[in-house]
Amino acid sequence: VKKNDAQTSPPPVDHNVGAESATEALANVRQQGGRLATLRALWESRQRVVWAEDIAIYRLSVDSALKLGEAFLAYDIAREGLGTFAGDVRLLQLQALALARTGATKRANAILGKLRKQGHDDEETFGILARTHKDFWMIAASEEEREYHLRCSLDYYLKGYKSSGGYYTGINAASMALVAGETDTARRIANEVRIICEDSLSKTGSDSPELYWLQATAAEAALVSGDVDIARLNYTRATTENNPGAAEVSRTRSQARFLLKCRREDEHALDDCFALPKIGLFIGHMFDRLDRPLPRFPATLEETVRGEIEACLERRNVQLGFSSLACGGDLLFAESILKRGGEVH
Repeated sequence: VKKNDAQTSPPPVDHNVGAESATEALANVRQQGGRLATLRALWESRQRVVWAEDIAIYRLSVDSALKLGEAFLAYDIAREGLGTFAGDVRLLQLQALALARTGATKRANAILGKLRKQGHDDEETFGILARTHKDFWMIAASEEEREYHLRCSLDYYLKGYKSSGGYYTGINAASMALVAGETDTARRIANEVRIICEDSLSKTGSDSPELYWLQATAAEAALVSGDVDIARLNYTRATTENNPGAAEVSRTRSQARFLLKCRREDEHALDDCFALPKIGLFIGHMFDRLDRPLPRFPATLEETVRGEIEACLERRNVQLGFSSLACGGDLLFAESILKRGGEVH
């Protein structure tokens, strides 16, 4: 992410492009934004004049990219959106989160600090700002810096929780209180969050996208309180009764490991609760050129090799594939991953 990126100029808005076009664009992101390939296709084929009709298209696209773990793509979309809808608070929050996830913590912190100075005291602003201080705490070079950023992170999470009563900042406040050695505060807030989650779960439909986070947060509340068995039960429910994305499950697992380590327990004790897709990395030969004197990978072996690759992917249950795209084994691998409904990088 270039530090000196200037905002792009907004495209001229053609008001002959009706609201229906923007409505269709938003519907397409809603329907197809859950997969990386289709979200990228929507982004690369977008008509900027249409997207400029409705800020919701940008907001939803950035949010979708973040859920897929594609922080750089999320940043690009947010940057263009802010070129048209300058100063939009939600886009700025999402851009800051994307920056934080790419490691550009200072830039994320600066955006959120500016929002705070403008008087924005909502849960999202407090929560993401607190997250940047948690990141600073984790990389601080001195004990003094660590203590400062730990305190800032806890304070902002507490402010977000007190201002909203939301479980997102609440559970993070409990977690950082545990890290800070404020065990009573951690357990008190964790218990409050558990009650919030249980109450919400009793009212939430089985198809709600919030269901995963409510169950995962209830698990984390149990973990903060020291009840590993209940945490295991809720983490397992969250990952098996819903259909969360791999990036979301990975972040949940990382937080569980973080808390177990803070409690001086085996940080991998709950790893079996988190079902994550298997990753395959492929390196292979190109097809032989017609004038190659000694055969290595003749085209006559294409279907044989394809069959072997497909069998290997099936045996290992590979769902994410990484490779080059040279004409040969690479393409056979990529095609085989896509045939399985997987994702190619």
